Amino acid sequence: MRRAIAVFVGLGLATRASAEPPRKLVVAAPEGSPWVDAFEVHLRRITQRTEGRVRLRVFPGGVAGDEIETARACARGQVFAWGGSAGAFGRVVPELDALELPFLFDSDAEVDAVLAGRPLGLLGRVFSQVGLGLVPFLSEVGWRSFAGKKPLRTPADFHGLRVRSQESPIHLGMWRALGARPQALSVLETVSALEAGLVEAFDQSPVFMFATSWHQQARVYSLSRHMYQPGIIVLCKGALESLAPGDRRLVTELLAESARSMVPRVRTLEKQVLAQLAHEGLQLVELTASERAVLRQRTRPILDTFRAGASPLGRELQGAVEHAIEAHRKGAR
Repeated sequence: MRRAIAVFVGLGLATRASAEPPRKLVVAAPEGSPWVDAFEVHLRRITQRTEGRVRLRVFPGGVAGDEIETARACARGQVFAWGGSAGAFGRVVPELDALELPFLFDSDAEVDAVLAGRPLGLLGRVFSQVGLGLVPFLSEVGWRSFAGKKPLRTPADFHGLRVRSQESPIHLGMWRALGARPQALSVLETVSALEAGLVEAFDQSPVFMFATSWHQQARVYSLSRHMYQPGIIVLCKGALESLAPGDRRLVTELLAESARSMVPRVRTLEKQVLAQLAHEGLQLVELTASERAVLRQRTRPILDTFRAGASPLGRELQGAVEHAIEAHRKGAR
């Protein structure tokens, strides 16, 4: 979900439908993506359940702006709700980078066990501490892997490579640790940069890569699964206060349900998308455990960099994630 899902609302409208026209919320997301489809279903339910007091209309394709621009608008209270990657919202709430460190997780089961425990509880404190009054719900973007003109499976393959990076210190640092030359580009800038040859490679989840047609600019998809990327849906500053109490509950419940529903949907789609990518001629290369171990070691300094610059709560969140991973792995033996 690299392009943001941004829901704009005119705050301060009267809560009685008879006094003012129904609320209009505008959503921007990648056209044709499963996230848009899921939102359309749940947003229609919000409209129905609030009897038209909160009316929803979906505008796909980044019409509202890119992820970071709309995330900052969310923090300013100019956006009602926001959905995208935790990495993008990390530009507003840096503690979220604790969830996107490279080679942090090894499996879906590990992700589910960890993020359902204490780290999930800490997220509420994180958002409360930064004073934004935001309400977050975790969803899923998926496992990021490397795409380019050649297999990317050893440090030598990355040396000097011009790559597109998400606009995040964690992502930029990962690429540099691997020896590549990253350029931070928004989703809206990426396709043109790939077509012009300004960048030669990128990393992305299969579902999002397919939805945005980035795969058409690559020949090889190296299944490194080096970063699990959570999605996040956020009720933004002042959003709940703008609703009548009953509508607050309905909107909160249905957006949380939308976030949860995306996790199994993305995981099912990932398998289907990988099969379709292979059918379209993209070479899929599975990294071995030893190759992943070498890349994991190369990117290990990113953890130290995060700890050095993180807030106390950010370090607490990272420590809770690490502790939960260790506990899960011991229990799985």
